[in-house]
Amino acid sequence: MDSHLGAILDAAERIRAGTFDFTALGLPPDRTDEARQLIERIARDHADDLTTYAYLHDLKKPDTMNVELADGTQRIFTMAEWEAIVAEAGGDEERTRAILTERGITKIGYRHTEELTGGEARDHGPEGAAYVESLAAKDPAVAAFLSDKRLILAGVAAHEVHFQAFPGTSSAKQYAEKIAARFSPEEVDFVLAVNFLDIAGSKLADGQSDYTGFRNMVEARAAHERITAFRQQREAAGRPLRENELGELLNAKGL
Repeated sequence: MDSHLGAILDAAERIRAGTFDFTALGLPPDRTDEARQLIERIARDHADDLTTYAYLHDLKKPDTMNVELADGTQRIFTMAEWEAIVAEAGGDEERTRAILTERGITKIGYRHTEELTGGEARDHGPEGAAYVESLAAKDPAVAAFLSDKRLILAGVAAHEVHFQAFPGTSSAKQYAEKIAARFSPEEVDFVLAVNFLDIAGSKLADGQSDYTGFRNMVEARAAHERITAFRQQREAAGRPLRENELGELLNAKGL
């Protein structure tokens, strides 16, 4: 997590300095320019909020760990288990990886599904935001600090929506339900920026970032905006869209 945090802060600094390569997004030039302008504005105008967000966004990862096993099943994994493995490995990273492999652990994640909990799913983003808000309810100093920090809480809660909701879809319906209906326009822009930074701060084996989820978010937003504008035009003309027509548009591909 330390390397992830550092990579996020480094990316934010390069964005502010104007040296970040946005062509890595793999978007058409017009979409790339739109995304660049949005992200640069957030990085510039909300620099302190982004730094605070970066330190808080993975706060609840230790409490929502799961492991995927070689047989394809998953189970809840605890911080105590992780610390025991690291201690057994003497703190050596390669030995730690070897122990995980020996025990059939192929992947560590940070989400407890309904199947794992036997009830509601738990994601580290929403759990983190809820935890910070619970602190504010108990401590007036925290409440005062958060009074103008709603952007940070929105970002913490939704910083992995690129992975959870948009890994394989760019539908306007997904955008409407997962983003537009949950956040104010200002919060939406911040959420988009932190999703971008979450990916920029996560590297694959080849050292590159996979922006697929963010690309889908950008395309879904554009489709949602076009549908919203069309719906408003129809309403102004006295011919509002029927519910099934709106549903077909929201689910349409290639808008």
